[in-house]
Amino acid sequence: MTSSLGRQIGMLAVGRTLAFAVTFAIPLIVIREFTQSEFGLYKQLFLIQSTLTGVLSLGLPASLLYFLPSKPESREGFIIQTLGLMTLIGTVGAAMLVLLAAPISKGLNNPEIESYAVYLGVLTLLTLVADPLELLMLAHKQAGLSAVTAVISESLRGVLMIGAVVTMHSIRSLVAVACIWAACRLIALIIYVRRVGVRQYIPLNMERLKVQWLYALPFGMALIARNVTEAFPQYLVAYLHSPAIFALYSIGYLQIPIVPIAVESISEVTLVHLSELRANGLLNEAVSVLGSSVLKICFVLFPLYAWLLPNADSLIAVLFGEGFQKSADIFRIFLLAIPLAALGLDYVPRAFADTQFVLRVNLIRLALTVSLVMILANIGDLVGIAAGTIIAIAITKLLILQRVSGLLKTSIKKMLPWQEIAKLAVVSGAAGCVVWLAKVMLDMPPVTQVICSVPIFGVCYGGLVLKTNVLPERVRELIGEWARSVFVLPWIRKSQNITGR
Repeated sequence: MTSSLGRQIGMLAVGRTLAFAVTFAIPLIVIREFTQSEFGLYKQLFLIQSTLTGVLSLGLPASLLYFLPSKPESREGFIIQTLGLMTLIGTVGAAMLVLLAAPISKGLNNPEIESYAVYLGVLTLLTLVADPLELLMLAHKQAGLSAVTAVISESLRGVLMIGAVVTMHSIRSLVAVACIWAACRLIALIIYVRRVGVRQYIPLNMERLKVQWLYALPFGMALIARNVTEAFPQYLVAYLHSPAIFALYSIGYLQIPIVPIAVESISEVTLVHLSELRANGLLNEAVSVLGSSVLKICFVLFPLYAWLLPNADSLIAVLFGEGFQKSADIFRIFLLAIPLAALGLDYVPRAFADTQFVLRVNLIRLALTVSLVMILANIGDLVGIAAGTIIAIAITKLLILQRVSGLLKTSIKKMLPWQEIAKLAVVSGAAGCVVWLAKVMLDMPPVTQVICSVPIFGVCYGGLVLKTNVLPERVRELIGEWARSVFVLPWIRKSQNITGR
């Protein structure tokens, strides 16, 4: 199972990384083609759409990762039921967005938003209905197909949106091509559902609907709380400041795409396996699988954080220009979310159908975020808002850690490989300090500094790993497993097919 798990995670992570490489250029091009206020409008429009999509999903697509592995006999019913509910909810949500366009525009200090309401409504509906596409593939243990689909999907989005910026030079064209992209995803979903043998219509089963709602609704409410929590600071900035200031904050809020790529790729695949192990009562094996998964995330995210921290201001300057240097302090604070994400076990309670706890902890985080952000906004303005957000995340991560130890019937000390995690943190931090010292001693332009810091960090990190033997045999095996499953084994199989062996 460990080999299969590593192979699925590896394929999914590589696919999502390639997809990120295509779409990362979108905001970089938008910010250079439009004014700061227009860029603020662009960020606000897609903030509204992403918030609404996250809230209206109600956890229904994500619930398929639990029900399809644990209740294979009802597979078709859960799929059709989920798609029907997403269509209904998306239609209602799109209509409400159009009706409330005027007060939304007024609340965000940007009257231009109202004219985009219909576009955003269509985009929200299409995105919601097509949302289960990759999740369905994961639930069927087709991580490779999910990865390929993500690459194709994001490549299409990147080409359409960059093309719209370059050729039409309008924010409206960006939203329009986003609708076209979402429609293409919906077509792909319909094709996939038919290929896995799902009939076009299955009568509604009230017992099945009740089971899914009992699982999904608390989780869905938790998603609403989480999305509101993550969006609240941004809406507060939009309410208090102009679109131009909002643009500064949104750049500081820059989410490093490799973080969700690593976390989601590992957690989603791990969730499917944990659900199976929990159903079979194999809690000791579940602890082992969880420890391996967290160690993989730490191996990616700890060095990333240690490299980004000393390069924060230079990276902002290189990506977005000197005009956004004020965003660097905000960016440094939000970088603390990276090590917190590495140790996050938010997905584990879902494997135990403990969605009531997921709801409670997200409500706690919402209350903490609103309180801390409102207090610290009066002290540190944009920096205070960022600090309040991070403090709330840290507190809730601790609560989740304690809950998971109870679900797995083990202690926090034994639940994760803390010694190995600590070694990775120390080595990553030491390499980051060397990069910071080089930055202080050498006066280099931002581009040169970012480029030079990569080999400096790499040599220091690699040297410390070899010198201290910080990576135990277990981690080295995991790395080798990833490399073989993603890069080596496919070529061996291809060669065997060609030779007929």
